[in-house]
Amino acid sequence: MTVIPILAETTGLADQSGLPYRELFAHMREGVAYCQVILEDGEGPDFVYLDVNAAFEALTGLKNVVGKRASEAIPGIRQSDPELLRTYARVARTGVPEKFETFVEVLQLWFSISAYSPRIGFFVAVFDVIIARKRAERALRESEDSLRALFEDAPVPYHEIDNNGNIARVNRTMCDMLGLEASAMIGRPCWDLVIPEERDESRASIGRLLLGTGIAAPIERTFLSRDGAELVFQIHGRIITDAAGNVAGIRSAMIDATETKRLNARLAKERQLLGALMDQSPDHIYFKDTEGHFTLVNAAMARLLGCSDPSQVIGKTDFDFFAPEHAEPAFLDEQDLVQGRVAVVSKEEKETWPDGRETWVHSTKLALSDPSGRIDGTFGISRNITERKRVEESLRESERQLRLAQKLESIGQLAAGIAHEINTPVQYIGDNAQFLSGAFQDLFRVIELQTNAAADPAADVDVAYLRSEIPNAIAQMQEGVDRVATIVRAMKRFSHPGPAEKIPTDIHQLIESTILVSRNEWKYVADLTTEFDAEMPPVPCIAGEFNQVLLNLIMNATHAIADVVKESGGKGAIRISTRRNGDFAEIRVSDTGGGIPVGIRSKVFDPFFTTKAVGKGTGQGLAIAHSVIVQKHRGTIRFESETGKGATFVIQLPLEEGTEEKP
Repeated sequence: MTVIPILAETTGLADQSGLPYRELFAHMREGVAYCQVILEDGEGPDFVYLDVNAAFEALTGLKNVVGKRASEAIPGIRQSDPELLRTYARVARTGVPEKFETFVEVLQLWFSISAYSPRIGFFVAVFDVIIARKRAERALRESEDSLRALFEDAPVPYHEIDNNGNIARVNRTMCDMLGLEASAMIGRPCWDLVIPEERDESRASIGRLLLGTGIAAPIERTFLSRDGAELVFQIHGRIITDAAGNVAGIRSAMIDATETKRLNARLAKERQLLGALMDQSPDHIYFKDTEGHFTLVNAAMARLLGCSDPSQVIGKTDFDFFAPEHAEPAFLDEQDLVQGRVAVVSKEEKETWPDGRETWVHSTKLALSDPSGRIDGTFGISRNITERKRVEESLRESERQLRLAQKLESIGQLAAGIAHEINTPVQYIGDNAQFLSGAFQDLFRVIELQTNAAADPAADVDVAYLRSEIPNAIAQMQEGVDRVATIVRAMKRFSHPGPAEKIPTDIHQLIESTILVSRNEWKYVADLTTEFDAEMPPVPCIAGEFNQVLLNLIMNATHAIADVVKESGGKGAIRISTRRNGDFAEIRVSDTGGGIPVGIRSKVFDPFFTTKAVGKGTGQGLAIAHSVIVQKHRGTIRFESETGKGATFVIQLPLEEGTEEKP
């Protein structure tokens, strides 16, 4: 029996021709199989195909199955798909229809099957191959799994709220960041999670979005974590709609902006401080591009350039404000910075203005770099030191006048001794001149007597005596003249100011001159010896000021020795030596005085400090010596002393300009 009569019978129609059903059966898109169940002990159910339609063969790929058992038409089906056979047997036995989906392993096909029984022991299976749908379902399921994993495992917090504003879903990252379990958030209004100050605005903005009157733009909210910490998030929300297009909720991703907000607050504070510094600093602060155009200046810089507002300076250069004498070297300095050369640090610059004015500034200029390290400009800060320079110049003039006054004082103090030194040779010049006057009178008389033959020329003139003494007298007079000339030259060298700058000088000659002009001061209390380095090259120095330093040291040594020997009437010793010490000329002045007491050693170079009685010392000698050697000659001066045994002052002067001070 075919399936057609069965269909007619089951529908109650009497037309046994079955023409409508045969037409339907032949053209159905679904496959149809009319089968009889066979039950065999120990083998499990099987069935025989009684009739199939064309779609059956098209969908399954099985041919000529009518009259065959399923186990014969589909070998292995009883082993691979026993549940399918049991389902068919159950439908045939009970008459209860079943609809199900199954994968037939042997055919490697998914089927959607509707099975019913027209009579006991028989069943009809109407089926369709649903492999495409199953693939789509699997793809959809995999997509949903991926989206679910993406939602759960995303490194940024995600949450969804329903159309009432209640949290419907949160991901693991949001739980971790807030320190809350998902169950503690789901079902709560999302605004409950933000700080109290922001809850009303949060509720209102979410309400507007859900009503469709708000804009889903990023907003910033401050959430409270479980431990009470405030975390700032930037929230990016998107509307969720249902199948009908109605608003169903909001899905939001949150970006942690806590550190960004902290950094922005810090940056704002730094900008505020920079602004305060720029606005209130009396120093001139400016920024320039690589071509020297001003890009930012503070108010002080604007005022310096004659502008009422800093914006009036932007885009201009130094050439718009200064004379070329200043603008050109300043531009070259900045180009050196742009080329990566050495920065300008603590440089004193003279600014020349178009009206002829000259001002002085203390400047530091540095290069500006972008984040990649490329130099894209310069900045500088300068301070007006015009008044300081004026005071310094006045101070230098005062110091020069003070040193000159001290030199004149020294010359005045030495004048009596120098007069005594000159008096001795002048005295024997005078004595010899008086002797020669008498001798020449005698010679004139001898000459006169020789003209008178009657008189004896040698009767009362000792001619032999005159012959021997006149040359001696002339020699002594020449020696006296030379001595006076030497003293005068030494005095001239000592008292003459000489050049104001350092020039290579024979310091041994300077030392000898100073020793000579001070001889009358030390010769009664000390013997002075020298030991000079014959290989000493010319030493760059200011001769007049070095002479003054040396005179101060000799006079101090003399007074120190005098304090020791005044009771005994004996003599001490002063020794002056020179030697080359590397790149320095070293001059030592030693004495055998009482030494420098330990308690005052730290003060000996202080201005106005003296241990001498009132009227015998100003306390400026060693202070001036220190200023001259250290500041003007870039050298050093120090002392070595042992109480009761004397002191040695050690001067070191650079032999070359630019030599660093020796420690």
